[in-house]
Amino acid sequence: MQKKLSVILPIYWKNDFEGLKKTFSSILRQTLQANEIIIIYDGYVDIKIIKYIKTQKKLITIKEIKNKKNIGLGKSLNKAVKLCSFEFIIRADCDDFNYKDRFKKQLNFMIKYNLDISGGYTIESDTSKKLKILKINPKNHENISKKMKFRNPISHQTVIFKKNSVLKAGNYEDVPYFEDYFLWIKMLKCGYRLGNMNRVLVNVEIDKDFYNRRAGLKYFKDYLYFLKKCKKINFINILEYIRLSLFRFSIYILPITLVKKFYYYFLRKKIRS
Repeated sequence: MQKKLSVILPIYWKNDFEGLKKTFSSILRQTLQANEIIIIYDGYVDIKIIKYIKTQKKLITIKEIKNKKNIGLGKSLNKAVKLCSFEFIIRADCDDFNYKDRFKKQLNFMIKYNLDISGGYTIESDTSKKLKILKINPKNHENISKKMKFRNPISHQTVIFKKNSVLKAGNYEDVPYFEDYFLWIKMLKCGYRLGNMNRVLVNVEIDKDFYNRRAGLKYFKDYLYFLKKCKKINFINILEYIRLSLFRFSIYILPITLVKKFYYYFLRKKIRS
């Protein structure tokens, strides 16, 4: 019997109507249809988006969570996971385009390798479409485990995971910018199996503030909070905490142009036209 799928799609005030329609269309056109979509409105969103979602309810089961004010991604996803009706959950982001066989390929991959969470590759493009970057992640559980202390080895917008595994690991928490990363760490510590497909699953649209959000003292403070959480659960020790703090600080204080170069040359691959 075919496994059933839930999709979680968070929406907040920065998401625009056209981006939402593109994402929603890519979800509905999958070769393997989802059985429900959990929509989280995190505070105010464009009224056109809310009206559009209502029109889609005749096509697919939609459950809505409406936060009166913005409470952040971690708390919103925590609510959404609990509301999902099915064991296999797909994460999707507004403004991203999901390739039409993503759901089918990922579900088969999860079952074949008995995984609890799985992601894949992304293509990141700016709004002009002139720059395209391929983001590749380590594939098997062992390589993901080796990378986990130094970088986030699973792209959040590509993941599929098992509901019960996520809940037993402690679910999403309020760890700004690192909600997903901290969850993967908790799942790893619980002994769950992680993997990545050797395949591009999602096209991610990068806005002009993408790198600004990943640099500066504010982002570094959020990273330190994340590291303290990791130390508290004994994922890293005090020496690793110091080393990782110093290394990230040396990157986050760089000018944005140099931050971009770091991402391009060390964490991504440029796609030639």
